[in-house]
Formats: sequence, structure tokens, C-alpha cells
Amino acid sequence: MIRISENELNLRTIMDSGQCFRIFIVEESYFVTVYDVVATNKYVRVYHVKSEGAYFFNCSKDEWDFWNTYFDLDTDYEKFYAAIMKSDDNFLKSAAEYGNGMRILRQSFWEALISFVISQNNNIPRIKKSIELLCEKFGKPIEKYGTVRYSFPTAKDLENISLDDLSDLGLGYRASYIYGICKRNPALVMPNYEMLLAIPGIGKKVASCIMLFGTYDLTQFPIDTWMKKLLNEVYSGTFDTTLYKGFEGFVQQLQFYYYRHLKGK
Repeated sequence: MIRISENELNLRTIMDSGQCFRIFIVEESYFVTVYDVVATNKYVRVYHVKSEGAYFFNCSKDEWDFWNTYFDLDTDYEKFYAAIMKSDDNFLKSAAEYGNGMRILRQSFWEALISFVISQNNNIPRIKKSIELLCEKFGKPIEKYGTVRYSFPTAKDLENISLDDLSDLGLGYRASYIYGICKRNPALVMPNYEMLLAIPGIGKKVASCIMLFGTYDLTQFPIDTWMKKLLNEVYSGTFDTTLYKGFEGFVQQLQFYYYRHLKGK
């Protein structure tokens, strides 16, 4: 078991922040919450032991190297929090306190690309369901802890799919976008924001999310309908990201997560 303090990591916060869709609560009680986390072709079970104030990863040392990177645990987030707490932005300071343990995951570009195209104009339960159906149909089974999860299908796994193959995944009009991306994936070797915008089905918000969560570009500041509401209500329509240069995306996640909490979401 690998132990990580809940001051460094909060899986519930990350799970509900909209940056990933494959963290699952397996069991929950007053004493412990059990999570399954699946990323690419990896799968780990994590125990949040509340009396210990810590998370315990049930994995080998070799596996831990992957998860340590995935959860960005080598990055010092304290400097981000310190800069926020020095500001005169009371809303953001409250968001930082509420979102303690937030981190920006280092996800694979391919998984983020497909996942955030699926996410457009969609709600989280439907996004998760479509992604799991995609993984079950085209991914590979991973059996651990007496449970079977599925890997996220690679570009190679999806290169010969047809539109009919995607018809029963609940993707709606997004199926044609996924199909198009799978047919052009060799062009996605060196991703950048402008390249993403040239792909049918990817607008500014989705491109920004893919860059933030799929390439770890912390300068991105995605603006969806929730963020538009937040900016109008809290900041009179504009927010100066230059005060948080180099970790704008982290600030956005704190704001997004806290504002949805305030609105009962």
C-alpha cells in the first residue's frame, strides 16, 4: 500500500471537477471510501481511510510510478495555493480552501481527445456511460481485485471502426465526430490548440480542455456554460488570468468546482 495524505490529494474533488470520467466509487461508509481509478490500460484500487486522513493505493512499486505521474504528485501545488491566498480575490481563496487536494491529472492525449469530444453539450452521467460502453466494446479487460474493468481503446483499436460500430454507445451526433477523428489519427502526433480547432466537432472549449488535461498545458483556461455564468456573476464578465501565469488551468478547476458546489451541483 502506498500512502498519500488527503492534503496532497482529494479523489472526490478531482472526480467531481470534470477533468476525467473514469474514477468510480466502489464502496462508501463513515470510515472509508473505496475508489477504482482507470486510465489508459491501467487500473488501481484506492482506499480513503478517513481516520488516517490519507489515501492508500493498492499497487506494486512499478504500478505506482505510473499513478504518481498520473496524479501529478511530484508537482508542488503549495506554490499555487500560496499565490492564490496572497491575492485579494475572496471568491478564489474560498475556492482554494474548498478544493484542497485538487490536482491536474496527466492524462493521455488520446484518451482526453476522445473523452472531451464525447463531453460536448453532454451531462456527466451520460458522458461516463458512453465512455464505459466504448471501453467495454473496444478496450481490453483488466481483471484485478475480483473486478473487471476495461482499458481505454487505443487509436489502433479504433482505426477500422465504422459508424455502425458506434451506434449503440449513446453518442448521438458525436458519433460522426469520433469516427472522423479515428480515421485521421495519424495527423495527431504533435497536438496543439490550433490543430484541434481544425478538427470537425472540436470548438474552443473542448480544444482547451484537451490541451489542459491531455497535454498538461496549465496555461489553458477552458470556458464552458458554467464558467460563463461564474465570470458574469462573480467577476462582472472578465477574469485576469495573468495574475496566475503558468497555472491558469488549476485556477479554473478550483473556480469551476467551487461554483458548481455553491449552485448545488
